[in-house]
Amino acid sequence: MAGQAVRQARRRGLTTTLTDVLFQQQDQWARAENFSAAFLNIIKLAGFTQETFSACLNDKELQQKMVAAQKRGQEMVRVDATPTFFVNGEKYAGSLAANQMSAIIEPIL
Repeated sequence: MAGQAVRQARRRGLTTTLTDVLFQQQDQWARAENFSAAFLNIIKLAGFTQETFSACLNDKELQQKMVAAQKRGQEMVRVDATPTFFVNGEKYAGSLAANQMSAIIEPIL
């Protein structure tokens, strides 16, 4: 669902902002008793309405593209966590703090 919303936001030029907010507030919306309402409250910041949210969820073509991309990631490069980063062919799965990412990248620069 989050991926679909981000792709829709991309069409509006709001991808980075929405992605940041979704990650920052993931604990609140992902574990909410009423997940859909909590998620909708966040994506309203990107201009979604109940109608556009429902249309996004019911977009079968987008769902198929998302599933295909996920399957390619799992099969081709063994992506099994979000986020997953690749640096010089090395895989780093899961959330990394800024200092951890710097420690990985800076020796390469």
